[in-house]
Formats: sequence, structure tokens, C-alpha cells
Amino acid sequence: MGAGKLRLSQCMIVKNEEKNIERALSWGKELMWEQIVVDTGSTDRTVEIAERMGAKIYHFTWIDDFAAAKNYAIQKASGNWIAFLDADEYMLPEDVQKLPRTIKKAGKLGLEILRTLWIQVLDGDKLDMAAMQYRIFKNSPSVRYIKPIHEQLAYNGAAIDRHVLDATDLSIYHTGYMSDVSVQKCVRNIRILLKELEAKPEDPDLMGYLGDAYKGLKTDEGYEDGLSWYRKALPHIFRLGHRDERDHYTVGQLMAMLYKKGLTDPEAEREMMEIYRQAEQHFTGFYDLEYIVGRFYAQKEDYKKGEYYLERAVSMLEQYGTKVFNTLMTSDLQETWRALALCYYYNNKMDKCVNCCVGLLKVDKTHVGTLEILLRCFKHEDPEAVLGFLGKLYNLNDLSDRILLLRGIVRAKPDGRGVLGVLRQYCTEEELAVLKPGDV
Repeated sequence: MGAGKLRLSQCMIVKNEEKNIERALSWGKELMWEQIVVDTGSTDRTVEIAERMGAKIYHFTWIDDFAAAKNYAIQKASGNWIAFLDADEYMLPEDVQKLPRTIKKAGKLGLEILRTLWIQVLDGDKLDMAAMQYRIFKNSPSVRYIKPIHEQLAYNGAAIDRHVLDATDLSIYHTGYMSDVSVQKCVRNIRILLKELEAKPEDPDLMGYLGDAYKGLKTDEGYEDGLSWYRKALPHIFRLGHRDERDHYTVGQLMAMLYKKGLTDPEAEREMMEIYRQAEQHFTGFYDLEYIVGRFYAQKEDYKKGEYYLERAVSMLEQYGTKVFNTLMTSDLQETWRALALCYYYNNKMDKCVNCCVGLLKVDKTHVGTLEILLRCFKHEDPEAVLGFLGKLYNLNDLSDRILLLRGIVRAKPDGRGVLGVLRQYCTEEELAVLKPGDV
């Protein structure tokens, strides 16, 4: 950071964010040197609320260029570092506390940009997707945004890689694509992207972003248009030798969409596997590919293929971790392991299946589907020994744990009957009354 005290300017561009602006200006208020809000044409109470909260307000005439608006906000900042989060993004208190020392560390290393975890939150606070983004950086004339939409930080107009500190212990949470605002943003993005594509007709990034936007319209026609734009991007990605995060996302989304179609359409399955073969040769460490194919075959009940691809996905995850951009598997790890456990079970690899299930239940013992698989593995074992084993995962003297075991037994049907006979001694008549004739 160099000499002197940290002066952190929080910057954001906004339009009609009255639902989010108070949280946006609250999560880090005590840390901020100043808070700068650039309004691009709000017609609600966004500006009024921001003024009341003490933010510095500026106005920018919207010209369909996010980079221009953000760079205008940067010009207004007087701090020596900038945190540029959107109004629908925030950091948790524990990460706010870590931020000053992380910035100080970057300064000592002569680095000017932080690379943090970015987490998409859906309705109901469900974590949907994770990626790495650059939102905190030194206030330097060398660091500015480029591209009118899906803007990116650049260093003197070029790549920023040599100037970045990985701060993977910091997270930014994003709620902006929740159902009430998603379609509006997608319509806006389509307009800007189509205009950009006129000037760059072979740009796979623009095609990929159009795929996202059309799919986000949540209509059958939009879904098919999204699929079409992802397909159009593919040959350009392979031809140009692209391997960046946008390319990973485009290929992953296309394969995920073909996965859904391929469950009932053999032609979509063939297309998915052809893309997999091309992408496998093109990318390194892209384990979302293996994840998609593995989950597909597990759902199709082709458990040998499911096991093969899911094992490859897990192995690559262990090898590459977060060094390579993968969003699908990392947001679905528990279901990945559960699908692999199911494959092991049907491939008669019971030891591996048990290890998977135990690992999952240690993380989340409420996952009754995993408990069901585990009980099925033990169907030929001594029920007393099985319950003793389960007692290491569940407290048999705790009502909620007993209910979980009963639910797993019901799902395991006859395979859980022996364990039920032993578990009865721990249960009250009221607990056992929830069982219906024929449950097990």
C-alpha cells in the first residue's frame, strides 16, 4: 500500500436501487474513507436514501457503457484504494475486518488489485455459483475499466495478471440476478450486446454473454436463442485458442443445457459428448466438463460411465482447486459426491460407497438421501453393528437425530428393516407412530 493510512473509497454506479442501497452503504460504512454513488437515472428513492446516509452523489448520463460510468466514479474518488461493489453486492462483517490487512499485504508486495471470491446468492439465500473477481484495487490512473458491457479491469489497457494478489479468504456476495430483477437486466444487456456485436461480429465473448442474457429471459424462445448463441461462440473459442473464464463459462453452460435436453433426446447427448471431446483437448483443469458428463450418465442410470467421469472430476478438483475457472461443480459438491456414491453402490463397490456417504454425512447429517444409500450398503450386515456404526454419526439419545434415522430407514424400505428393529429400543411410541404399515 505504501506509506500512509488506508483511505478506502467505496464506489458504485446505481439506477433504481432503493431496495438495496441502504445495505450497500451499510456493510462497510465504518471502514470507508468516503462513499461515492454515481446515479445513472434513478426514478425511485435511491438518491434520496444515499444522500441521507452521507454518500457523495454524482450524476452520469447513461450512454449504454458500464466502463465509462465506472471510470467516472473512479475519477471522483479521493482515497488511495477503491472498493467497487454493485448496489446488490455486499461483504460479511468478518471479511470487512480482514480487508485492511489484506490491502496492506498487497501494498507491501507492490500489487495493486485484489482477486476475491464472488458468490451468487439466489432467492432464499441459496448459494448458486462461485467465481473469482476483481473489485478492490489501488486508486491509480493505470487501473481502469474497459468494455461497455461485462466491463473488466485493465492495467494501462492490458491484462492485469501481474498486478494481482489472490485474496481467496475474502468473499463478495451478489444478489442481483434474483427473480425480480433478472429479466429487466437481460433485456437491457441484449440491446447493448447486439450493438457491440455489429462492430465485433466474431467475438465469442459477446456471443457467450448473449447466450446468458437470452437464457435469462426465462422463456422457451429465450432458452433456444441462448442455446443458439452459445453454439455460435464455440468455433470461435476453439479457433482463436481462447481459454479464459468467459470461454469456460460459455462451454459449461452449453453442455449443461444439452445435458437437460439429452436426458430425452439422443441427438443432444451426441452433441454434448462431441463438445466434451473438443473441449477436453482445448482446456486444462476444466473439471466442470467431467462433472456435467458424470452427472448426466448417473441420472441416465449408466453407472459405469457415471463413475468414470465423476472420479475424473473429483481427481481434477483435487489437482487444480480454484486455480482454474469452474463454477458448476464447485457450487454442487455435495450432490457430486452423492451421485458418485450412487454409482459406487450400483457398481458393487461398497467400501467406496460407504466412504463417500460417511464423508457427506459428516458435513450434513440431514441429507436423508445419502443416509438411505448408506443403509442399503449395510443391508447384509449385523443390524446391531450397523446401528453402532451410525451412532458415530448420529446421537441416538437426541430426538432430531432419531427422526433423521427413521426417515432414512423409511426411504431404504426393506434394506432398513433390520436396523429399525434395533433402533426401536431408543424410540418412543409417538416417534414410531409416524411409521406407516408397509414403510419398511
